[in-house]
Amino acid sequence: MATLMVGQQNAVADDVVINSAVTSTILFLTGNNTITITETGSIKPPNLNGALGILGSNNIVTNRGTIQTSGAGALGIQSNATFNVTISNVGTILTSGSNAHGIQSLDNVGGAVVSNSGVIRTNGVGAAGIEDLNSANSMVANTGLIVSQQSDAIRMNGTGGTLNMGAPGYLGGAINFVSYTTLNVTTGPSHSVSWWLPTTNIAGGRASVSGDVPWFYDTTTGQFATIDPSGFAGTFNQLGDTANLMGRLSRYGLSQTPEQNGSAATALGYTDEGEANEGLTSVLATNSGPGAAFGPSSGRFWINGFGGYIDQRGRQHHA
Repeated sequence: MATLMVGQQNAVADDVVINSAVTSTILFLTGNNTITITETGSIKPPNLNGALGILGSNNIVTNRGTIQTSGAGALGIQSNATFNVTISNVGTILTSGSNAHGIQSLDNVGGAVVSNSGVIRTNGVGAAGIEDLNSANSMVANTGLIVSQQSDAIRMNGTGGTLNMGAPGYLGGAINFVSYTTLNVTTGPSHSVSWWLPTTNIAGGRASVSGDVPWFYDTTTGQFATIDPSGFAGTFNQLGDTANLMGRLSRYGLSQTPEQNGSAATALGYTDEGEANEGLTSVLATNSGPGAAFGPSSGRFWINGFGGYIDQRGRQHHA
């Protein structure tokens, strides 16, 4: 294992770790290398056209830190492999410039695997978040955030590729299938989305959708949406608990009010003329409550705030 130092440009060790280092030049990887950028690692090449963060060949690249590039064609990570390559982003990739993709896979033989569970943001004309280019049978997976301000969030331009999108993934930008691609979508908690899925170059003519969260999918237009029902599921219990809280408050107040002239206790409040009704007058009077004195004369008042304790519990039903 080798630790990459600031300014080092080439690495050929079997394992390369960027740890607490800011690399100001392009990182070229040749041979069967594995590179891991730790959570404290950072790569920021100069503001030059084509100044890539990482250019790898036949490598396994894992980014847990930050890669930031600026300039036309200044990609975050680019693979230029002759056989299977694996790129995984768990950290942050930021690019700015035309055609400055976050991740670009150029696996000429096929079988490339690109996954994002972190953050990818691109800003530039034609700058895709992830571009799979000229790869056969490659796989792209996203459960993180990809935002392309002026281009595609994900662009699939390989032969027989597969795109897997799952919760809690977020996309800002188009999903573009330039070539025939299989699309799998898996919904899950905390996953409310509104997407326009491709309607051309998609295997089977539609996406394969599964998951726990309900979805709506118009295969003709490609409009796809999910609604996370977690909030709705808790609403019923919350309404019941709130009603019970208010009911307890009212019952407790009425219990402090004795009968007036043979009439039952009434709700506490004021009349339209601003005068206290009989129930409230009784509460404010001395010796008003059953077995207790309330009011100015005794210096004692009952009070129950509107804030209360609410306990939400799941309910299990058996057939």
